[in-house]
Amino acid sequence: MGVVAPVHVPADVDRQIDVIFENTLKGLADRKIHYCGVLYAGFMIVNDKPYLLEFNCRFGDPETQVLMRLLESDLFQIIKSCFYQNLSKCEIQWSTRSVCGVVLASANYPKSGEKGSPITKIPPPDMTNVVFHAGTSRINKQIITNGGRVLCVTSMADSLHKARAHANKIAEQIEFQGKQFRRDIGKYLDTVTPSLSYGASGVNIDEGNQFVEDIKKLVKKTLLPGATQIGGFGAVLDLKNAGFSNDSQLVVGIDGVGTKIEVATLCKNFSGVGYDVVAMCVNDVICHCAKPIAFLDYFVCGKLDRSMATQVLASISDACVEAGCSLIGGETAEMPGVYSTHQWDLAGCAIAARESTWPMLPLSSSISEGDVIIGLPSSGLHSNGFSLARKVLAVNGVMYSDKLPWNHNSTFGEELLTGTKLYVRSVLPLLMDGLVKGCAHITGGGLTENAIRVLDKNSDVTLVIDCAMWRPHEMFEWIAAAGPVETKEMIRTFNCGIGMILVVAKDKFMEVNTRLTELAEPFFEIGHVEKRTTGQAIRFLNEAKLFHRDTYKTQRKRVKVAILISGTGTNMQKLIERSKTPDSNCEVVVVVSNKKSAGGLKIAASYGIPTKVVQHTADRVTGDTALAEVLKNYGTQLICLGGYMRILSPYFISQFPSRIINIHPSLLPSFKGAHALQDALNFGARVVGCTAHFVDELVDHGDIIAQRPVMVEDNDTIETLRQKIQVQEHEMFPNAMVSIAAKILGE
Repeated sequence: MGVVAPVHVPADVDRQIDVIFENTLKGLADRKIHYCGVLYAGFMIVNDKPYLLEFNCRFGDPETQVLMRLLESDLFQIIKSCFYQNLSKCEIQWSTRSVCGVVLASANYPKSGEKGSPITKIPPPDMTNVVFHAGTSRINKQIITNGGRVLCVTSMADSLHKARAHANKIAEQIEFQGKQFRRDIGKYLDTVTPSLSYGASGVNIDEGNQFVEDIKKLVKKTLLPGATQIGGFGAVLDLKNAGFSNDSQLVVGIDGVGTKIEVATLCKNFSGVGYDVVAMCVNDVICHCAKPIAFLDYFVCGKLDRSMATQVLASISDACVEAGCSLIGGETAEMPGVYSTHQWDLAGCAIAARESTWPMLPLSSSISEGDVIIGLPSSGLHSNGFSLARKVLAVNGVMYSDKLPWNHNSTFGEELLTGTKLYVRSVLPLLMDGLVKGCAHITGGGLTENAIRVLDKNSDVTLVIDCAMWRPHEMFEWIAAAGPVETKEMIRTFNCGIGMILVVAKDKFMEVNTRLTELAEPFFEIGHVEKRTTGQAIRFLNEAKLFHRDTYKTQRKRVKVAILISGTGTNMQKLIERSKTPDSNCEVVVVVSNKKSAGGLKIAASYGIPTKVVQHTADRVTGDTALAEVLKNYGTQLICLGGYMRILSPYFISQFPSRIINIHPSLLPSFKGAHALQDALNFGARVVGCTAHFVDELVDHGDIIAQRPVMVEDNDTIETLRQKIQVQEHEMFPNAMVSIAAKILGE
């Protein structure tokens, strides 16, 4: 994750390292091995003793990058002298300055690398700072992430302390989604220890105090009878003064904004997120027939930007006024070291009160056959499903600043940042007057998970929702088409245009209709309640009519993949599932087996994928010629061997050069063949694993794409190890398919 240079070690340690290198060179000479290239050694020093961990025949990555900053001689001349065998005559000059290199990695590194996120604010190289690219790519002149270790910021200065400061500053400045880096690279070699203060640690107390003063006016306009001003250790709520009786009850709801704040940060638009955090909490508590009376926010950041924070609090204040509750305070926390400079989060807590005489919703036991389900429209995505929405934008190369296909006066960013709709004024009076049996706020989990909250676990009825009864917002149409995202996934992730549902008795429907119409509150009759005949608590009708996918259907390029199997196809299933994810660049066009009885053929057919059987022939070439013809008829660009128990002929491999990949249950090049795991255990290996690799004419050979280790524990059997390895295969092999497909598309 980072490196500094030069590193000074005690003379005795330095000499021991020299001895290791001398012995290595002597060993090469004794064996008459003529080696011209790089020997990159990795050492760990424990108690002043160096331990050689590895040799690599390549330059290190971040390690070499800092050395290149210190190298004052011409690298080409050094390489040339190696080629002509006169390196001993080459004088190499090094700078006496210090360099710090800080790696910027993607969110899931080292498990996996996020791809497709735009990278901004990379400074041009100068005498102090040079940013090396690693896991990056370029689409339409935009640099994007394309791997785990994305960039390495290298900074050179007269001291390590200054170099670290420069590198960390540039690392903070560069922006991309999910960025992570370590701020302690070289810390223990940095001998400068300035006097510390709270301000020096990154917390500006004066700025925080001024922020509180700035927002007092915003808070004051929300205060209602029974609530006190902020500034103390807490706030007092006088329920009697607020108009509630002595036997009133409190309802509390807490929620956050989620990854929507990432969009707000990238768009530098903070005018709506306050509505989101208030609405997410307030809409929850009214489902219990309670009136919101107070709200507290929690704003946390790495470094307080008073202007930005004031915008957020201003929108919270406006939302509280609309919801009819007092903003009575909260917490503003500045947490450098936990959050990066531009990172922040927002959550809130709504306090509501209800009279004991009001209905205690949901009235689950009274919900019965024939009741009507009413849907109130949302204002957009609200604050849920943003991780999936952002992924769909990224894989389609869409920027937040891009104009909407259906509205050229607005951008994707503006559409996504539309504030969450508040339902207090239109819905709460209906609940208080006993016109509603159940009320459900459609949040995380979409319609599928939230609507059923009006029922109890022993309910004998089913909610039936007709997807043809409303038209989702265009944004939902676009996500469904551009993902593509299947309808079932859409309705269990997003609100799909319905932000709140009401379950109403049939004889109360007309009154609810009239009341909502008088308030100019649009609504849809989206379903009904019927007697349960299956185990389903909710059933959707006309799912195919919910989205008009052809309107925004994209022509994203995908690599056509064929999967070869011989058995049940457990790896095949994972490959198919990965190909259907929103960020996939693959399309499985055919599954071929050499056995008619292969169970994987039925599984593939259940996914709607064509299947073929090409059986063995007496000679490999005849059968492989027929197999190659089948694959070419489907336009195959990449072949995945998902348990194909047949050695492919040189002829077949030549028809698909560097286009065949396989998964093998060992850490190649060790332990090849069908009994690799047993061979590894017989050898006494303490680490086994799996390897994704290209297929060439040799068995279990070819360039390695990815590997995953599995530790052998004392109580492991060959079966438990197979299971552990299979878990790694099921994740690594599909990701290898996607990564190779990306390279094919980039050719």
